[in-house]
Amino acid sequence: MCWPFEEVHAGTEGFSHSLQVGEGGFGVVYRATMRNIDCAVKRLKQDCLLDWALLKESFQTEVDKLSKFRHPNIVDLLGFSEGRGSVCLIYSYMDNRSLEDQLHDEYVSLLWPQRVAVVEGASAALQFLHSPPEGHAALIHGDVKSSNILLDRHLVAKLADFGLARCASHGGSLVLLEVLTGRRALEKDRKSRDRYLKDLVEEVEDGPSGSSPAAWRKQLDQRLITGGAAEPAGCMEMVALACRCLDKNRKKRPAMTKVFDKLKDIHNTVKTSSCSSAPRQYSHLQPPSQSFPRPPRPMDSSVGTLSQQMSKLGPLEDTYQPSHFSFCFLTPPHPLHSSSSLSSSSSSSSVR
Repeated sequence: MCWPFEEVHAGTEGFSHSLQVGEGGFGVVYRATMRNIDCAVKRLKQDCLLDWALLKESFQTEVDKLSKFRHPNIVDLLGFSEGRGSVCLIYSYMDNRSLEDQLHDEYVSLLWPQRVAVVEGASAALQFLHSPPEGHAALIHGDVKSSNILLDRHLVAKLADFGLARCASHGGSLVLLEVLTGRRALEKDRKSRDRYLKDLVEEVEDGPSGSSPAAWRKQLDQRLITGGAAEPAGCMEMVALACRCLDKNRKKRPAMTKVFDKLKDIHNTVKTSSCSSAPRQYSHLQPPSQSFPRPPRPMDSSVGTLSQQMSKLGPLEDTYQPSHFSFCFLTPPHPLHSSSSLSSSSSSSSVR
């Protein structure tokens, strides 16, 4: 998995600003084509506020965990590289950026079925981490938020950023509220004070109507209920699930297995409902657009060889099929080019 630094340096054109597609507190992400593969190269920052030793530890954790845990809904780590004082991680390139980008893009709105498919895919990855194949300890991601759920060209969720992963037993669930409300996990109120989305559950419960469907309908992303339409199928079931996951009493929060099973049920309900009402509801909508034109992808034996090599590095979950977005009313997104438990207590942008 160790790639020559010279190859990475050349593939990013010397870490050219023109190839930069993202930046966070830990590093900068570049797109590159190496070995006939579209890659995302995350170069760790040496001038950030965090101690370099801690960044190196995070880097080692990421390599260790992603080389052992393979799943259709976990981002593919292709390798790493060190040289000239730089440390880089190399991933498969994601075409549709992150869930955070898609939720908060004023020009692109994810449809309700797409949102449900994404959170189901992310929950499948978490379920796999919490109940891994025999011989592997359960793993808690530790930093699951919408910016760490990447989307491929088919809008299949890929959980990313394992630098804080650890062996533990529990976590919360907040990404569901982002999907439901279209709001960020951390916002500023009118007095410029921090306001966490997770506190919305308590605010609604303390309101005059309590935690009622009518009260929650006012909190939904208005893009989902335009024109006075009823809330989407399965919406209130997801509201109830999010409230359970954010219960103040940790013992009352559902296990990831139950969260995953419930999201599968909601997804099935949504697919049935969407297929029956598609021509009327969604005929005027277009698939999400992407940011970067994608050149033709050359194919050769190196891709198959690399896949075979990577499959030997750790267990591959082959009993779960990803939630490919093939509902009867949607056309596939154009092949364009662009780059816990389900929880987060902040919306700070993370390196993708």
